[in-house]
Amino acid sequence: SLLSEVLWVRLSMKKSSAHLKEWTTKKLPLNKKTMMKSETLWKSLDRFTHLSHIWLTFWRWVGRLLPESFNRKWVLFWKNIGYGLPSSPFLIRRMLKHAQWKSSPQTIVELGGGTGPMTRALISRKWQTTYLTVCELDKERYDGLKYLETETIKIVHLDAEKCLSAFAPLSVDLIISTLPLGSMSPTHAREILASAASVLSPEWRYIQYQYFATNKKDVEEFFVIEKVDWEAMNFPPAFIYICKKR
Repeated sequence: SLLSEVLWVRLSMKKSSAHLKEWTTKKLPLNKKTMMKSETLWKSLDRFTHLSHIWLTFWRWVGRLLPESFNRKWVLFWKNIGYGLPSSPFLIRRMLKHAQWKSSPQTIVELGGGTGPMTRALISRKWQTTYLTVCELDKERYDGLKYLETETIKIVHLDAEKCLSAFAPLSVDLIISTLPLGSMSPTHAREILASAASVLSPEWRYIQYQYFATNKKDVEEFFVIEKVDWEAMNFPPAFIYICKKR
């Protein structure tokens, strides 16, 4: 129901607010003046993030009232697609800032290709010897990415867990995930994280963004979170987990 969904948003926001306050406190020097600035900053960002999620929740429910002739995919399948909004260039740049690259053959997996902003950014940055596999479950979005396929770039129409199961253990050097973990069932989210951890090579990274820090404990169960970054120039603003294999 609408009430339960709004309550879920509010509960998630309480968890994220605490994490955001911790993040801003670590980033700013601890003296009286900067602590006051930090307090004002995280409250403003908290309010903006909360309002953006309430706004998107409202439109999801409006979409459920639309006639069948409208494209309701964003509304009815939001558990797979998330909010249906492409990642901003600022979020993509911040995520890839933490990516590890090598000139020798490298295997990269992107979970959730979406409309392709992250995919195109990975293609522009990767070496010619790098093999990139993009997993996209939504058929329309998968079809929209097929033109990017080459000998070293593969677009697959599979669930993330099934896509990862095609790789041998410890054979992937970098996993970039834009999957909406918070919108999935906890069991499915944990299954994807477990599959990602099993194929990731030691000392290489799993990078995941999330609007709410609701799955941080799930991520920590399978990975060591080296750093939690944050990008305000995205709608909604997003947390970024930079992780290594346990």
